[in-house]
Amino acid sequence: MDLLLSQHKGLLEPAEEIEYVNLLAEAREAPEDEEGNVPEIPLRLAILNKKLELLVRDNSTEVNGFIIGGRVDWINKYDRANLRMAIDALADEDGEEIVKFKGVTLPVAQAKVILSQIEVYAAKCAEKTADHAAAIEELGSIADVNSYDITVGYPDMPEF
Repeated sequence: MDLLLSQHKGLLEPAEEIEYVNLLAEAREAPEDEEGNVPEIPLRLAILNKKLELLVRDNSTEVNGFIIGGRVDWINKYDRANLRMAIDALADEDGEEIVKFKGVTLPVAQAKVILSQIEVYAAKCAEKTADHAAAIEELGSIADVNSYDITVGYPDMPEF
């Protein structure tokens, strides 16, 4: 579990990350029973681990992506806003009617539609991730946490 956290530091909220590290340390220090069995991890640690798995997936190309020109690509929120402003400026000030968008030449109007569709897709994915995170927090057993499917309910990746 700690390998997942060390590879993806900063995805959990700071307080959750501290809680995760502390719970992990406690679980490692727990003594084995008479038969040598390691005690079960606490439910809260399992929940935090599942949330971390969810956030790793949320930041991956499994969620962050669209298909254009036959290949998967992504534009983060900051770059989408800048690209929209650049396209608007080219169209308004320079009178450009076509733009190059991720290696594909498109009419300005189509590029704006694509950016809007990417924004809607990103918002729906963020909403689904938040729904999953809330649902994970409500799980009452480690078995429920382990069987919870963090992949369901996401919209299909847009294709242009």
